[in-house]
Amino acid sequence: MIKKIFGAFFILISIFLGLGFLMQIPTIIGTFSTNFTGYSFGYIFGSLLILGIAILLFKLGLKWTSKKSNPTENINNIGINK
Repeated sequence: MIKKIFGAFFILISIFLGLGFLMQIPTIIGTFSTNFTGYSFGYIFGSLLILGIAILLFKLGLKWTSKKSNPTENINNIGINK
């Protein structure tokens, strides 16, 4: 039960991080049109790092909130004619 709560929390955090990345896209594109400095590189690298963290949290949240099937019930029913 705790995993499902943390999974939902991770999905919520990843949505906010993803929206934050989407809001930074115009600034990232603008850094290419101006002179490319170390600050620009750091800004782009940090933005992509935030996007990667958001994707990982979203995948982990989906994994923890998904319903797991019990494979032994399906294996026992093999060969039974219904």
